[in-house]
Amino acid sequence: MASNKGTVLVIDDDVKLLELLKKFLETNGYDVVISADSDKTLDLINAKNKFDCLIIDVMMPNINGLELTAIIKEKYSLPVLLLTAMGEVDDRINGLESGADDYLVKPFEPKELILRIDNLIRLYRKINEDDLDNNQVIFGDFQLKMKEKDLRRISDNSIVNLTSTELSLMSFMCANIDKPVTREEISSILNGISERSIDVQINRLRHKIEANAKEPILLQTVRGKGYILRSRQ
Repeated sequence: MASNKGTVLVIDDDVKLLELLKKFLETNGYDVVISADSDKTLDLINAKNKFDCLIIDVMMPNINGLELTAIIKEKYSLPVLLLTAMGEVDDRINGLESGADDYLVKPFEPKELILRIDNLIRLYRKINEDDLDNNQVIFGDFQLKMKEKDLRRISDNSIVNLTSTELSLMSFMCANIDKPVTREEISSILNGISERSIDVQINRLRHKIEANAKEPILLQTVRGKGYILRSRQ
């Protein structure tokens, strides 16, 4: 079956289950990437960062599924479905408190897994579409209304003044929220400015949106690629 429903990342230390899930999800129209190592999963997300849904097993060595979910949710606005053999109420609460969007207990019906994935992807896409329809993007404590050329700090509704170049750069980063962009892409939307000028503009933006511009948590450098604007701190 041709894949057109989205890309799913499945993280589980059970290699046999990973292969079964991969085959099943691909048969149901998804692109699937699998990872059996929770330690390497963050590198995988940082490198690709184009996943539509994450399926994470709770019981894993090193970084367990709850810890991994919390780490991911601090950096990315991605839907997470936890898989676990633990079905007690406290376990489900712990899973949701870690930031997971949904929770499925093993063993589960394959059709239910598909329905839950479909629902999560549909929900997140609707949220993103609503933001675009409203011409606004939220990241950290900031909201950019691109049509109005208005950047505000949400906590106190204060205006963040931007130059026209800073606004163009901020709008481009917001249009690619949580996705790495290259220096070449930035240069093209800023009329071919030099790498040095890009660094200057990035630094100026950081001084306006970061608590500490020298240790940015929203507008970060992606080594060897360019920059990324994180939706969450």
